[in-house]
Amino acid sequence: MNLILQLVIFLALGYFGIVGFMYWRQESFLFYPPVATHADESLNHVEEYSFARAGVTLKGWLVNPLYARHKIIIYYGGNGEDVYLNVDEYEAIRLIDYEGMKQEECASQMEIARTTVQKMYNDARKKIALMIINGDKLI
Repeated sequence: MNLILQLVIFLALGYFGIVGFMYWRQESFLFYPPVATHADESLNHVEEYSFARAGVTLKGWLVNPLYARHKIIIYYGGNGEDVYLNVDEYEAIRLIDYEGMKQEECASQMEIARTTVQKMYNDARKKIALMIINGDKLI
C-alpha cells in the first residue's frame, strides 16, 4: 500500500510539473507567422507589375519574373488567409452581374469558352456566398 501511494504521488507531481512548465512557457509554443513582405526591390528578382482589363487595374510585384512570364498567379493574402476571387472570377462576376451581360457575351468579351465562363462564374458566386455566410472580408 505504501508503494502504491508513493507511485501515485510521484506521478501526480510529475504531471503537475509538466502542466506547470507548459503553462509558464505557453508563449514560446505559439507560432507567430512573419509579416508578409515582398523581397527587396534593389535585388534583380522583383519587378513591379500591373494587369489591366476593362478599366480595372491590379498592381503588384513579380517575384522571380523569369519563372512567371507564362503563368501568373495572383495571390491575395489577408487576415487568416481568407478566400478571395482571382482576376478571371472577378471579371466574370463584373461582366455578368454588374454589366448585365449574358454568359455568351461575357465569353466573347473575355475571349474564352462559354463553359469556362460558367465554371468561373459559379466558383465566384460560391466564394461570395461563403464570404457572406462566414463573415469573411472581400478585398
